[in-house]
Amino acid sequence: MLDVVDILKLLVNGEPLPQQQFDPIPDEVVDRLTDAEANIVNTVIRAMLEGRDKIAVVKREIGWQVGMHGWFPACAVISRAAAHRLTPDDIADLSSPEVQTLVKAFILAASQEDQDDGAWTIPLAMFASLGERSAQAFTAVIVLCATLAAIKEHSGG
Repeated sequence: MLDVVDILKLLVNGEPLPQQQFDPIPDEVVDRLTDAEANIVNTVIRAMLEGRDKIAVVKREIGWQVGMHGWFPACAVISRAAAHRLTPDDIADLSSPEVQTLVKAFILAASQEDQDDGAWTIPLAMFASLGERSAQAFTAVIVLCATLAAIKEHSGG
């Protein structure tokens, strides 16, 4: 994964950012995938209540969206929607410092997007540089974090 310094070098040198290799995501696809994120969170909650494997469920649901829309649009939009459910306090120490940094970058971008048109530039460049497999894994992590945050919010804790 590219880090912030790598991305700043690309910007300074006028080179394309990793996300620029993908076509813009149409608004209607963004809307469908944003709705899909909410459905995935609800599906994972139901799976947890039924004692099913939440990781397998989230991976399956993300995989289905990737099959319909491609890995970058599906994972980027679902991860972005999940980030809107989170605060930095919702994130426990994750096993990978890189993943932890990217989750926090997504949370920060989500909180700043109304004030800063470029809030998503660096986080999406970092994300796009992951590649398909790692992007799907990242999306699973951030959706699981969002699921736990939704449960915590709903339970008043």
